[in-house]
Amino acid sequence: NTFKQLRNVLGNSADENKSKLLEMVKNMENKPNSETHLGKVLYHYTNPNGSSYDEKFTKEIKNLRPDWLVTRSDKANEKKAKLLQMAKNGENRPQTSLGSCLGSYINPNSRSYDEEFTKQIKKLRQDWFKK
Repeated sequence: NTFKQLRNVLGNSADENKSKLLEMVKNMENKPNSETHLGKVLYHYTNPNGSSYDEKFTKEIKNLRPDWLVTRSDKANEKKAKLLQMAKNGENRPQTSLGSCLGSYINPNSRSYDEEFTKQIKKLRQDWFKK
């Protein structure tokens, strides 16, 4: 009885959760919000550093919907590649949210600072660093 109560608090079993998530993937549904139960368990099953990590499940999700497993690092690398391409194309320094990202990547006091990226972009566009 105590186990049943605990399970009600914690939610469905792992197999049920994974089955629901795979059904969502196959039906081309949106990735569940990270604040929801399914969003939280998706993170736990696909996080290689977690105790609930399931490599087989993660590979299945990646094969069917790689967009569900895009990390912050992946997104940052995409933005950096776009910024480098803009610099190579001779475009103006962006004044959009991409410009804000650029500022974070080149500011040594930022948590997003990337020394290697800063060297690359400076080499291409020294004028982007003048105030």
